[in-house]
Formats: sequence, C-alpha cells, structure tokens
Amino acid sequence: MAASSVASTGGPLPPLRPTARYPTAFRLRHARTKTGCLTCRTRKKKCNEAKPCCADCLRGGLNCIWPREVGSDFSLETPSRELTRDSPDGILRQLSAVKSNAAYTLTTESSLFLQHYLSETAVLLPAGTPAQNPFIVYVLPLAQNDTLLMHSVLAVSGAHLAYKLQNAASVETATSRHYLHTLRGVQEMIASGQVDERRSIQRLTLILAFLCQYEVLTNAPTATLSLHLRAIRQLFLCLLERGYNPSIPLDELDDFLSFVYEGYTFLVCCNSITPTSEENDLLPYEESLQALRQSSCFGSIFSGAHGLFELIPHVQNLYLRRLTEEALEMTSPSPEFQVLYDELSRLIESWSMESLPGSTSTTLEDAHGTLDSNQRSMAAEVIRNGLRIYLSTSICGSAPPTPETLDFIEEIAKTIVDTAAVLEDSPYASHTVWALVIAGSCLMDEEYRGRLAESLTRSRYKMRHLSAVRRVLELMWADDTETYGPYGLQLIMQKHDVSLSIM
Repeated sequence: MAASSVASTGGPLPPLRPTARYPTAFRLRHARTKTGCLTCRTRKKKCNEAKPCCADCLRGGLNCIWPREVGSDFSLETPSRELTRDSPDGILRQLSAVKSNAAYTLTTESSLFLQHYLSETAVLLPAGTPAQNPFIVYVLPLAQNDTLLMHSVLAVSGAHLAYKLQNAASVETATSRHYLHTLRGVQEMIASGQVDERRSIQRLTLILAFLCQYEVLTNAPTATLSLHLRAIRQLFLCLLERGYNPSIPLDELDDFLSFVYEGYTFLVCCNSITPTSEENDLLPYEESLQALRQSSCFGSIFSGAHGLFELIPHVQNLYLRRLTEEALEMTSPSPEFQVLYDELSRLIESWSMESLPGSTSTTLEDAHGTLDSNQRSMAAEVIRNGLRIYLSTSICGSAPPTPETLDFIEEIAKTIVDTAAVLEDSPYASHTVWALVIAGSCLMDEEYRGRLAESLTRSRYKMRHLSAVRRVLELMWADDTETYGPYGLQLIMQKHDVSLSIM
C-alpha cells in the first residue's frame, strides 16, 4: 500500500558523523542558548540576536530567519495532554519523553527541527487561530513516545526550514533521513500486519498525513502524493468495512481520526486543480464519517468552509465529463451535463459559512474578534470565486470561452487576486492558494499576473510549493499557444513534464 513503491529506500542509512575525540580540556557545562536566529543555529554560529537581521547574517548577506513565538493564547483543555501556555522551549520541557526519542537524536539538526516545528510550521498549518492547535496539542504528545510519528513530524519541519534557509546541505540531508526512516517504518508496519485495529489504523493515517505534507513541501511528484492519499482513503474504508460508527461525544481516538480526516479531505480538494482523467480520492459520503465533523478540533483546517472545498472535486468531475463528451464528438454539452452544471452552480451560490463545533457566531466573534471573522469570510469568498471560474470553464471543455465568458472570468480572477492581497498576512491565506492557481490560469491582464506572481514570492508561508505554483503559471503565461484555464494548465504541465501539489 503506502510507500511500498519507493524502491530506493532499502539498505543501511548513512552513518552518523564520527564521535568527538576524548577531551583534552575540561570546562563547566553551560546550557546552550536557543534564542539566536535559525540561520546561525543551523550554521552553528554564535548569534548576537540583533533583530531583524543579526550581525553574522548581515555580514554574510544571508537570510536571517527568526522563529515565531507560540502565542500566549495557546491552550489545551484535554487533561491527558496538558501542555502549558508557554514558549516552544517551555512546551518541550513538558514533553519529558522527547529527548529519549530516537528520532529526536537521529541527527544534530533534529532538535532544531522540533523547535522549528513548534515555533513556525505547526503555527502556519491551521487556518485562522484555533483555540487549540491540533498540530501541537494532538500530535506532539503522541509523537514523543512514537519514533515513527516523530520522524514524520521532523521531516515536515525540516522540509519547511530547508526551503527557507536555501542551500543548507546539512538540513536537506537530515530532512531526507527522517523521511526515509518514515517510509521504511510504514513499509514495515504494513508488511508485518500491524495494521489490524482502530488504534493502529489511526496511527498509520496520521503518519501518512505527515508524509503527504512533506511531499507537498518538497514538490515531490504528484504520483507520490496520490499514493499516500489513496492509502489514507483505503484505511478509512477499512474502518467502515469493520463497522466503524463513532458515537457522540467522540472519544479521544475519534478526535485524532477527525483531525486526519479533515487534513486528508483538504489535501484532496486543494489538489483537484486540473480536469485529469484520474479519479479523485475523496471519500464517499458516509454518515459515520460525518460524525467526525463534531470533534472539537474539526475546523482547524477548513475553518467552516469545508462545504465549499468539497465542491471542488465535483466540479473537476464535471469538467472531465465535458472533455469526455467532446471526445465522443458531442459539440454541445449534454442535457445530463447541464443538469449537473445547474445544480453545482446552485450549491456554490447558496453556500453559507458553517459554524465550528462547539462555537456559535457570538462566541466565535468574542474569541477571535471582528477582524478574524471578516478575514474568514473573505477567504471563503475567494474559494467561491475560484469555483465560479472552475465551473464556467468546465462547460467550455477544451474550447476557448466566448468573449462574454472571458470578460466574466477575468473580472472574477482580478477580484481573487485583490482579495488574496488583503489576506496576505492573514492566517486564512492558506485557503486562497487553490483559487489563485485557478485564477492565474485564466488571467489575461499583465499587471495582475505580475501582482499574483509577487504575492506568491512574498507569502508568509515561505514554502516550496508556492514557488512551484509561480513557475507553472509563468510557463503558462509565456506559452505561445494561448492555453487557457485549468485544462490549459494541464496541457502546460504535460508539455514541460512538471507536476503541482499544493496545500
């Protein structure tokens, strides 16, 4: 199943670097400071901690990167996972088993990866500002006693950090080692038949979810991401075949499954970009899976917009249906196509924001403020506008839109770019990436193309897949064949043999 196709991971891992010689001088042991910039810590240089750019980075012309503080509103109400409202170092002190975890001690960079995960990666992965960040309060207490899960977490953090630092060979190497350890561990779990009950399935789905994030962050081939998404899908189907039917209120294990289910669904929807002939991996509608949406953590990724995101694969399927009709020499959309088109249009226009589990609009407003609520709504409108474009291009198939449709789409695409610019520094900016790809595939205005490209470079996320989005769009804009829309984007990626995965 998952990871079994990676044939290059066999054999021993590279040896650790030689141990130091027996010391010839002795000194008192002082606690190593962990307050310098990430660039100096990776290069093992002393940092004078001057902000925004320390002296060593300024002298060397390097990108001075500082960890973001975990906010004072960090909290965890679940008694079994009591982490204090503290800094990354404070949280690590609470996770007493971390330092004995083999993954944490695998390389000299591994402890830095965990620090970076706490202060940067885990802070950026949720949408909005959830009261509890499941990437910290759910994942880390499990990972401290689970070497395989910890390897996957550190691989994701390392991939994020490696792109930000650029040309940091030791970080790249350490990240790859954590990823390879994760792949081998997954293969061994499956080969040994360890995946046989709900707890082991929950563990494997969580590890696979982190593998998927790693593959997006490293711009791995789409086929690799699809392999692991399908593995997660198969594990959920396995649970359903065994009669899985969680009761409300959900238990702790169901909360973890809810977290994985939401992250998996988000990745499937975001990566339904072009009308590919491959079947998307969205799970079928099942009442028992809908119960997972009642978890207190559900919404940390979709933030109430899951109903919109879940329309994306349906529009993708409709697009593919029209291309199939064209192949059958049907010059106009079939009546069946038109019925589906009208229904999807109705669903897009009638959608309204879902409330988050355990919250009302009033408590949400009190908890996060008017600004957060407005940004959440704006991000949802970006997705809705992306769906309007996707649906409008689907009825054209491979043919160019009419002049009237072109003008309609152009205005919506510009609105997406304008709104995304307002949300650039917002924690909801992660919701705009899919719509920006769709809008970018249709934009004709050179100024707006430039603004979109620059926004991807400036993004607060500093992640490799955003550079990949810019590269693919620029290839499309420079192409002389006048390709257009999601179908045109698919042709460009085939022409240049590139793939695109986002989150």
